[in-house]
Amino acid sequence: VWGGEVGNDVADYADGAAYDPSRGTWRMLPPAPLTPRGSHAAVWTGNEMVIWGGAGAQSEPTPDAAAYDPKRDEWRPLADALIPSAPRAVAVWTGKEMIVWGGRSRNDGAAFDPARNKWRRIPRSPLSPRAGAAATWTGCEVVVWGGQSIGEWGFLDDGASYDPAARRWRKLPPAPLGTERIRNVDKVPGFSPVITARGFIHPNAVWSGEE
Repeated sequence: VWGGEVGNDVADYADGAAYDPSRGTWRMLPPAPLTPRGSHAAVWTGNEMVIWGGAGAQSEPTPDAAAYDPKRDEWRPLADALIPSAPRAVAVWTGKEMIVWGGRSRNDGAAFDPARNKWRRIPRSPLSPRAGAAATWTGCEVVVWGGQSIGEWGFLDDGASYDPAARRWRKLPPAPLGTERIRNVDKVPGFSPVITARGFIHPNAVWSGEE
């Protein structure tokens, strides 16, 4: 585990630790070549933990990336991405590349090859910009669903999948999840007493092998 934040911009962290479940023990990671941050993306490649993006102090985007090798107990800085960093972007590992997509006010993405330390852009998706979506890798496609339109009370219930071999997106059919009516108990200015929400922010997604 690495990084994270205390809410409301109180503090961001750049330390981490590794847990051995067979021994029930933790060990500290060496210092990372990254600034403190939260809301970043991370994947496990089979050899390294790759971290990209997120947001630091005053929610400023943090565009840099690094990889940690637990066998060597070493970090290495990575090439800069071809897209701006966006907090709460999604990330998946395809077996060859880390694909990152979306995040605050963005609907573009990029793929990173850690063996070559190179990024490439992926085509723009048919989805609106969003943060906090769910994503999973099926073995041939990245599936993205849900999330929130930042700056709006917009909980989203649509999704799409991306095929990196064909470099093509396709929209998913509508999900059978109902509309919710939420009381504005905090009396947020600019919103009605009862707010209609169609989708979800921060859903989770896993791949079963078939679904």
